[in-house]
Amino acid sequence: MKTISYWIFIATALITLYSCEGETSYSKFVYNHTDDTLTFVIFSSYPGLIKDSFEIFPNQEKDFWYWSKLGGSNTDAPCNEGIDSIHFYASDSVTLQKDFLDNHNWDYSRQSNKRGSMVDNYCTFHVRAEDLEK
Repeated sequence: MKTISYWIFIATALITLYSCEGETSYSKFVYNHTDDTLTFVIFSSYPGLIKDSFEIFPNQEKDFWYWSKLGGSNTDAPCNEGIDSIHFYASDSVTLQKDFLDNHNWDYSRQSNKRGSMVDNYCTFHVRAEDLEK
């Protein structure tokens, strides 16, 4: 009987410790501020890619990346990390002049709870009319 109680205690302790671990999540979005429908094809060897190709309608935002790991981490995560390359398409042979792979072209924000055990990282790439060239 002591052996069973011992293993129940160990299992309960492990589950409790595991659930208190916290989590760090990473989300990436593209916001289309233009009047065109934009299409992105993203290539990545990292986990977390929700969609490798997606359309974004005018004045809409689209999430394309979500990844989480155990443990709260307050270290900034580069927004371009994990994106190997992209292909961009729009109507009328439009090209995207803004570099998707340049970390300076992304807006980054982080939110965490008071203890810092739950941390959410958000990266948004904004596409405006001046970023497109016909």
